[in-house]
Amino acid sequence: MAIDTELNTKDKRINLFERGFKSRCENLSAMVRSKLGLKQDDPLPYKQLAGYLSVDIIELANLQHLGNDSKTYLASDEGNEWSAVTVASPKRVIVVANPSHSEARRSNSIMHELAHVILEHAAGRVYLTGDGFALRDYDDKQEVEADWLAGSLLLPRVALEKLARLHTPKTAALSEYSVSSDLYDFRRRMTAINRQFKGR
Repeated sequence: MAIDTELNTKDKRINLFERGFKSRCENLSAMVRSKLGLKQDDPLPYKQLAGYLSVDIIELANLQHLGNDSKTYLASDEGNEWSAVTVASPKRVIVVANPSHSEARRSNSIMHELAHVILEHAAGRVYLTGDGFALRDYDDKQEVEADWLAGSLLLPRVALEKLARLHTPKTAALSEYSVSSDLYDFRRRMTAINRQFKGR
């Protein structure tokens, strides 16, 4: 499940990565684009990647066994704490994203879930308390890894270099790659693109 935390807090958690993990993510991004017939700096739509991974993306409204009251709550401001969730069985992997979020946020959330699939992370578990509350566990290291790979898939360093070299306006870059302003700024900072192209 994608965690909704401010991107700047992730700067403090990257020491959880094993040596070479960030380079591995860039290589995975390049490999996936090559398999899909995309250039290394092309946008990578999450629907195209989901199809390649045989992951179904299902809208909340189409979940047959979920009551209408639950659907209404999960799509409302009150249910805003969730971004996306993956449901896996031996035969099928499904990702459901919050329909009330912007397309950029959906893109990041779904790509985060697909990153878990690529990295073959173990699924988290959900527990129901006696009071009817749902609690879940998750592996913080896996969450940070999925965050980083999702960012690399959406905005690989080669794409950021191209955007900087062409002086692409930020608003145009956000639209072309379907990412949020926060993710764009985070990736530019963490890949040192800001320093490389400073003053240009």
